[in-house]
Amino acid sequence: ETRRHPKALWYMVMSCLKHNVDTQRRGVNLILCTLGTNPTDFLFMFDVQKRNSSIFKSTPFRITACHFCVEHPCINSLARLVISFFPKDLRAHTKIHRGSTMECTYSMQGYGIGRGALPMDKWGRIDADFVDSWICAMRELERIEDQNQLANLPHGAILSPHVNDILMGRGLPYQTYTGNMQMVRLVDAKKKQYMRGNRKQRQQVTKSVIGELMHTYKARFLERRDGCWMQEHDAKRIHEKVAMIFRNAVRDL
Repeated sequence: ETRRHPKALWYMVMSCLKHNVDTQRRGVNLILCTLGTNPTDFLFMFDVQKRNSSIFKSTPFRITACHFCVEHPCINSLARLVISFFPKDLRAHTKIHRGSTMECTYSMQGYGIGRGALPMDKWGRIDADFVDSWICAMRELERIEDQNQLANLPHGAILSPHVNDILMGRGLPYQTYTGNMQMVRLVDAKKKQYMRGNRKQRQQVTKSVIGELMHTYKARFLERRDGCWMQEHDAKRIHEKVAMIFRNAVRDL
């Protein structure tokens, strides 16, 4: 589960920035709260920083300061290791606050951070109601934005593909999309059967892969047109797309 933490953190930060122009101009104060966390659960942060020491330099927003809230002595040591990978200017504006939730809250008030910055009670438990209400508010904003975007798009336009959709196109971005990679795996599983068959049998093998993609994985074949994704309904074009993947797979044998 801890591998999902960076994604959740990224979503929360970018969601806040998207709707707050003043924060975009001034920058972000990161508060990394580890209260009630086991040292092993905190290792993901050290692993992320160790793998990419320039992660903070590559962010599309400015990080003005960073505050660690720690209680466990081992996490305090790990936090210092993480900070050692920070850029020099950010290290100068990074502070470790040690103690309970209440003690860390009072300590951060000296840096202009209000008591409501940590959605936690005095025992270090997350305020689930606060988090749920924030997620609901973000989803409602996203729903309204999607509706506004769809109102300006052609009929049948798709804002973003699903993970199992097949993107019609050439090049690395299309080849590495999850749905396209799933299609390649299905083709690889049947390429020997395709290679041994005659023309009619090859067509049947191709149709079986298309059927499995559409019915088992609920995949759609999408093509980029006029700046938006549109679903391809032409059975001939879809068949040609999958047949081309088969030909490439057989050629590589």
